[in-house]
Order: sequence, then structure tokens, then C-alpha cells
Amino acid sequence: MYCRECGAHNPSHARFCGNCGVRTRSSEERPTPPVLAADAGKEAETAEIPGKLRWRFVAFLFDTYLCYFLTMLVSLGMGPAKPDPSDVEQQVILQVGITLLNWFILTVYLIVAELVYRTTIGKYAMGLELASARSPKQTPTLGQLLLRETVGKFCCSLSLGGGFLRAIRDPRKQGWHDRLAKTVVRKRATHPRLRTAYTVLGVLCTGFGLYTALLTL
Repeated sequence: MYCRECGAHNPSHARFCGNCGVRTRSSEERPTPPVLAADAGKEAETAEIPGKLRWRFVAFLFDTYLCYFLTMLVSLGMGPAKPDPSDVEQQVILQVGITLLNWFILTVYLIVAELVYRTTIGKYAMGLELASARSPKQTPTLGQLLLRETVGKFCCSLSLGGGFLRAIRDPRKQGWHDRLAKTVVRKRATHPRLRTAYTVLGVLCTGFGLYTALLTL
């Protein structure tokens, strides 16, 4: 490499000319191209957009009633014949058993789906995914998911939903369960046809759940 000022030869890694002391070209900082900088900023900004609470609620309904539908199928395959309507104790035991089974299926479903795919059917239908709060591109660990879906949501339920409502005023829309597990629900890109299919499935399962709930009234 030759000095642009005096023409003296210098090593390629030299920051200054050994003859005249002028700064060499290799040491000059090259500005980032404006287009690349804008694209990088846009990508980072999109990665930090939290999911809106109304879509998170719809996703919760879709996932809950999808698992409720699975619970009904499992209970029909495992359970005995329809209990006597006059036997109150048997009715209570059956309802408690179905509730616990539904909670177990829902919890396992959420943990496995979010661990493998970072999303669920309900979240994908709403264009959402779960990420680590430390980095938007980092998948939550099994420990984080266990903490979020068990202890975190149990604490939110004990507060009569106050732990979930905390997300309304939080900048990153984190409830107690998200803060505890250091997770965040954010927007994600989706495939239009797959998203439509999941939305139809969620609507059908939600309709089934609401219909069966009305029948029990």
C-alpha cells in the first residue's frame, strides 16, 4: 500500500504513513450504506413489535377450545357411560376430572408447541409467537415455558386475572407470567393459507366449546 500524500510504501495494516505520518486509507472508517442501515433498522423494529392483547385473547380462546375438543375425545374414549343425572356427587367428580384433564392437555400442548415451533395454532392464526425477552430471535427454554405455563399463570389466576391485565400498561405487553419467565409475545410472519386454515380450525373448536357449554346450563 502506497501513501496517498508522499507515495511511500507502507504495510497493508499500517494506520499511518511511516514517512510523512498521514493517515492511510485502510484506517478510514467506511460509512454503512443507507439502504442496508435502513433495512437492518426495519428488521430490528419489526422483531420488537409486541402482539396486541386482543389478538392474544383470541389466540387463547382458540387454543383453549382446541384442547377442550381433544379433552372431550379423550374422555369419551376413557370414561364410563353417561352418569346418572340424579347422582350429584358423580356429576361433580366427572366435571372435576374433565377440568383437570383439560388443564393438563392444554399445558402440555402449549409447552411442546412453543418449545418446538415458538407458536401455537391459536397464536399462529393471529400472527403471533413467543420469544425470549432477552432476545427476540431466541427460543424460550423448557424451563422458561414450564415457569410461564404453570407457576406464572397460576399466580395470574390467583389475582383474579390482575396478572394478565398488567400487560395493558406494560410497554412490551408482558403479564406476570411473562415477566416471571422472561418471555414476550411478539408479531411474526405467517403463511396466508396456513394462517387461514388455523383460523377456521380455531373458530370451529371455539364454536364447539361454546355450544357444549350452553348445553350444560
